[in-house]
Amino acid sequence: MSSPIPFAERYSPWRGILDLACGAYPAFLFGLPVGAKQLPVFHFHEVTWQGLEPYFQYLSENGYRSLMAEELAAHQRGEQKAEARSVVLCFDDAWSSFYQVGLPLLQKYGLRAITYVAPGRVLDAESCRPLAEGADTVLDDEGSPWATWPEIQAMQASGWVDVQGHSYSHSMISVGTELQELVTAQSHFARLSWPLIEEGRPPRHLSADDLGYPLAWRRSRLSDATRFLPDPDYVQRCQEWAKAQPADWSTEELQSALGPIQGREETQEEREAAWELELRESREMLEQKLGKSVKHICMPWAVCGREAEARVKSAGYESMVADAVGGQRCSCYRGNPYRIMRLKHELIYALPGKERRLWPAQVLLKKRPASAGPSGDVP
Repeated sequence: MSSPIPFAERYSPWRGILDLACGAYPAFLFGLPVGAKQLPVFHFHEVTWQGLEPYFQYLSENGYRSLMAEELAAHQRGEQKAEARSVVLCFDDAWSSFYQVGLPLLQKYGLRAITYVAPGRVLDAESCRPLAEGADTVLDDEGSPWATWPEIQAMQASGWVDVQGHSYSHSMISVGTELQELVTAQSHFARLSWPLIEEGRPPRHLSADDLGYPLAWRRSRLSDATRFLPDPDYVQRCQEWAKAQPADWSTEELQSALGPIQGREETQEEREAAWELELRESREMLEQKLGKSVKHICMPWAVCGREAEARVKSAGYESMVADAVGGQRCSCYRGNPYRIMRLKHELIYALPGKERRLWPAQVLLKKRPASAGPSGDVP
């Protein structure tokens, strides 16, 4: 059976080649100036002091200033053109390392950043963890790998960080009935990519403890995919089969022994409720927690289906970071505010300046996967 995942959501070097052929990458990556109507937008995830500071140093020493979400949206809508040597720095997911390392480095270099938060992943805490004071600081990594509510509130209050939306649960969902693998003790996914098992407040995601749970193809909750829910009796059968087998089975053996996944597709009512939670309720939760208006969203893995895009607008968001085949990988003056695209943070060094570095094509062609099949890990 061929992959049910659309080309735009797959991990494929062909996507990078297509983007190059379509002129999706801004000319400054190849040694030219930044276009008069272009605003470079870069994204980070987990960070370390040693890894992040050189990028901030390069921006500071070459006279760059960083903008917040409202300024990014205004530029994209054509309401206000960004000044020369302006960039946007995005830190997705609000990892604890961004609070402990990113915040003090922003303050040190006088830069500002946007962080996109999925409130269903955020835990409360009695206090904030200590900020790093330099490269030798040992970070407090106890508790949540993401910033807690007190830390997110502290970042917003600092004036250096603009907190915006990232859906409610930042989830993958299982799609289709084709059994691909079972969860084992050796199963590994990036922490934000374990598939959703129960939607709710908070959501429940699979983990390595769910031994024997059946895994199908996976796509973003905010894609056009319909979620498939395995029947509990079928899940139990898979778990019992896994306990009785060696752990090195093949996909073919699984499919022969267990057959297609038995269960049902979510109803339209369930899908509607999921969209409401992921988009509108998550925005309202952030606004309540932060005492500010949240008008901008970054879609998990930059994936947004047609139906979700319409709901983003009706939920009150004024801009959206999301992928588009053939789109420009920067903010474009008078562009579509609901399809803002970004660049990997490694490409900051390609900006005009002292000690500028042009990056080889393979850096551009390496696309982060948005969906997964057998043994697929999604960053």
